[in-house]
Amino acid sequence: MKPNIAFGDFSNLAGEHKSFSDSVRHGWEDDELLLVKSEEFGNLRDKISAYTYSLLRTIEFEACWLISCPNSDFKILLGEKIGFDAVCLEALHNRMFEKLASRYLPTVSAAYSKNFTKAVKFQDESDISSFLYSLTQDFCENIDDYLNQVDRVTDEPTYLTLKNIKSGLLVQLEKLNKYRRRYLPIETLDSRSQTKCFYSNSEEIPTVASFPGRGSQLLFSDTSIVMHKSYTDLMCDREKMQRFSHYVYMDVEIAAMEVCAKNIVAYREMPLDFKLDMARQIWDEARHAIIMRRLLENIGGKEADYTYSAKVWQKCEKGENVTERLAIQQVFQEGNALESNFLLTEAFKNVGEREMTKCMDFINADEAVHVKIGNFWIKYMLDGDPNRYQTVMEKAASLVKATLSSNVEVNRAARRISDFQIILWIYLRKIIMFMGIENLDGCSIYTVGCVAQNKPIINYQYCRVPSPK
Repeated sequence: MKPNIAFGDFSNLAGEHKSFSDSVRHGWEDDELLLVKSEEFGNLRDKISAYTYSLLRTIEFEACWLISCPNSDFKILLGEKIGFDAVCLEALHNRMFEKLASRYLPTVSAAYSKNFTKAVKFQDESDISSFLYSLTQDFCENIDDYLNQVDRVTDEPTYLTLKNIKSGLLVQLEKLNKYRRRYLPIETLDSRSQTKCFYSNSEEIPTVASFPGRGSQLLFSDTSIVMHKSYTDLMCDREKMQRFSHYVYMDVEIAAMEVCAKNIVAYREMPLDFKLDMARQIWDEARHAIIMRRLLENIGGKEADYTYSAKVWQKCEKGENVTERLAIQQVFQEGNALESNFLLTEAFKNVGEREMTKCMDFINADEAVHVKIGNFWIKYMLDGDPNRYQTVMEKAASLVKATLSSNVEVNRAARRISDFQIILWIYLRKIIMFMGIENLDGCSIYTVGCVAQNKPIINYQYCRVPSPK
């Protein structure tokens, strides 16, 4: 979440290729090029620049394929790989800013960039995995060559960074190998070319599906499969737990991956750190999906035992821009789930489910980060203006018929950690003034939400609004 760190100016590039003689300096600030005197140092910067180009485009392709692919296992694999690729990208990007550079444009040979042009039409998971396997293998071999040549003393931080990346790449190769059916030759990162290609965030990417892919064995339904009335009820009934875990696995966690993947490819002009944050959340949701599927299978259920819906995706699609999408998903849907998630964790603990209690603690920590990410980028896009924030929240709430909070007691600590601070407080105060209530601490957030949407008040639970301390 560091939007001040950015690449160079993309505005005049539009994915164009430039000859080496015309653009040898184009990817760097001219005066910063003059700071570098050794060929080895310059080659290292070029290598890191090529790595960032490859990772950026790979993440975009993976995001498109994650949305469209029907196989849940492969969808989760792509989610995990997006997260890993983002960790590598962030580490390399940060190293670049420690190499006498204030900004740069990720650059590769035009020959290497054509690998992505050829892969744009891939739809089959075998072709996709073969392509990603070849890219990853080439990346790994390129790093290995550098590690065998580098003077470790002069740049041990880069050496250790690349060594750690290589270890992770080997794990990715093992996972991808399970799906690929053929060897796919590609141009390597070391491909020599008189023409360079600069990342411009406008390169062609695979088609972004208008509706996420699902396996043929899964049936769609708008009717909720959840049956429990309380968490106590849930803990005492195996079928209700199967229904709940299937719902969370398919309709919450996998759907959240797809929503964040759409944010990456639909708003490519956003700062790099936004893409890294979305990739981080995709990775988290992939792990959460694995946890919930494991719970489902441990109690005798399996994928497709129940129907699925697309409510999470459909709600986010109502947002007309990235700010509204973040308000719908990260602030309303995930933010309002904070309290119920902690109550669910407590319920697991009360019945002696130590494994799920542990897993839920980690899930809750991730979800708090996701809400914080949403709040951060909304405020970034709105320049921290509380009035604009209020407008966005009101519109998002009306689009998805959301309330300002869940109808359970507010978890003050969770909301504070998730960055629900002064802006939401100001928003609530304005609504309270409209209601004519002077003592904000005595007001139910549920009631506030109902009044904000002209709904009848049917629940009088004392959900006290936390003070912004």
